[in-house]
Amino acid sequence: MGGCIMLINLLSLNNYNQFNIELARTIGLHEAIYFNELININDKAVRKDKLVDGYFRVDREYITQRTTLSASEQQEIDKELEICNLISCGTEKDLIQVNLDKLTTMLMGGNESVLKGFVKEVKNKKKETKADIIRQQLKKNIKTTNEELYNAYCEWIDSVSMKRGYMDKKAVLEGEKTVDQYCNHDLDKALKIISIATINSYIDMNWAINVFKKDYISAFNKAPVIQNVQQLSKEVF
Repeated sequence: MGGCIMLINLLSLNNYNQFNIELARTIGLHEAIYFNELININDKAVRKDKLVDGYFRVDREYITQRTTLSASEQQEIDKELEICNLISCGTEKDLIQVNLDKLTTMLMGGNESVLKGFVKEVKNKKKETKADIIRQQLKKNIKTTNEELYNAYCEWIDSVSMKRGYMDKKAVLEGEKTVDQYCNHDLDKALKIISIATINSYIDMNWAINVFKKDYISAFNKAPVIQNVQQLSKEVF
């Protein structure tokens, strides 16, 4: 009798998992299985009135039992799903909100063009590294509306971030402020200083300004001044 009960429990539907095949083709098998669990948890949270501002807390151990995915694997998938806007991660650990509208848009009516567009979006975003995402976030802090200046600041952020391995919002804000104050709306001067900072991967714009003063202003002041033609030579050419 005990063996029969064990067999029934083993073959119970509770031990089976489901996933959307179209979703699996788009974002991967493990991702689809995991996302299905999130939908199920979201459904239970809605029915039990457990959502807080649309978010629910996931039990990593429970999901591991249901999917065999470890907590670290789940968290990696979270990053991919968030990039694709299928979920949103809360400020607190393991808080997640499921974006069912995005999923519906992707899969609605077997719309092939929608699906292909989403596949392209996912592939492109998956190629982005954490460093890429950080640089994009830093560029959002650039305040100038001048396109040429904006692009110059973007190149500066890329240069500093890639060579030094770090940069923060404060450095971006202080850098632009320093250039604005020194250049006083002189676009050419500003572009030259930013270029110096970019070439040398200077995180502090004051360093670039000092180089500008030394190499350009000093050179200009030392240039010979021509008083008149007679002083040049007595020869006639």
